[in-house]
Amino acid sequence: MRICPEDAVAKKRKHKKPATTCHYYTTLQDEKLDLKKLNKRQRQLLRKFYELYQENCDYVDFVTRAGSNDSQKAIDASVCDNCGNGDHYWIDQKASKEIIYRLLNDLADRLAIKQGFLRKGRNSNTDFNENEKVLKKFLRLGSG
Repeated sequence: MRICPEDAVAKKRKHKKPATTCHYYTTLQDEKLDLKKLNKRQRQLLRKFYELYQENCDYVDFVTRAGSNDSQKAIDASVCDNCGNGDHYWIDQKASKEIIYRLLNDLADRLAIKQGFLRKGRNSNTDFNENEKVLKKFLRLGSG
């Protein structure tokens, strides 16, 4: 059983009751991402892509949608000044560290594994049950 970092802190401080909600998403590489750090626009983007993931969206379509200008804007990607007409974005080092960027990449990798585009890594944590509970609670989605 995984202990939520918030619960561990509460136990250390001898609070009677540990935190009742855990907002940490665990990536395939076992990295813990704090969903509370997402802004409103990023939460909406996460909801959209989590729903696509639940629908088992085609991996290529999922990645194409993640690369759209609207998605890139929500990720806080940099504007490319030399890319012709209109707004075009690119993922710089700052954007690649954004939690929403790492979340979308992880969901894409999980789809790629499910659909046979990628093989599961030797140390990959592919169990999604805990993440599913966290995402549903965080995004306030109904069960089923």
